[in-house]
Amino acid sequence: MHDTFMITRENMFDGILEASPSFTPIWEAFCAEWEDEGDDLPLYLALVGLARHMVGLMEQGRKSELHALFSTIESWQLQGNHYVREAAVIGILEDLSNSNLHTKTSPDDFHDYLLPESQKSWDQLLAFWGDASPKRHKTTLNAKTIRKALAWITTLAAIFSSAILYIALQHNPQGEFINNTGSADLLNVSILAISEFTFAFLAMSALFFFPLTLLHIYRRWYGESQRKWR
Repeated sequence: MHDTFMITRENMFDGILEASPSFTPIWEAFCAEWEDEGDDLPLYLALVGLARHMVGLMEQGRKSELHALFSTIESWQLQGNHYVREAAVIGILEDLSNSNLHTKTSPDDFHDYLLPESQKSWDQLLAFWGDASPKRHKTTLNAKTIRKALAWITTLAAIFSSAILYIALQHNPQGEFINNTGSADLLNVSILAISEFTFAFLAMSALFFFPLTLLHIYRRWYGESQRKWR
């Protein structure tokens, strides 16, 4: 009975170079740059280069090369050790699912190339980052878009409240809201009311965003911590 071939850190890129010969110059340049590291190459940097290379192949319409690469990535997950499996998911699939990596393409363009194990990992990544459907970010407002919109609203509210407070102090630097006749100055009272309302809105927004910000930082920290392959 033959032992199952195990893909390891040392041989994982052999299949990549065979599947995509056009990646060879990128790989050789990477190895030359980090030759002083010996066998301890920072492969997570090479994985970023591979993800960008795959985006370039998509832009050029080189489908057969992409199919071959995704077949290799599938084998990483099925036959690789722990390091290689994490490299496939966090090093490649997570980068490809990140819209920031794309200009002329989108994460959805890679959906048809995903083989079963990669599809499962892809869906888990999208669910983890709050986008459970591969098509969702094109058809609906996702959580990230809503958070950005609310962040802009909060920022504008802060600017507006600061402007109102500045106008109030310029108009009445002593902070006195009663005129010399003993009646309330309508302009001053209006400015004070608007200012208080805006500050209240800002405070509520801060209370809403604080836990979301902590959650986002935790998720980012957790995701980055998984990149410690070296």
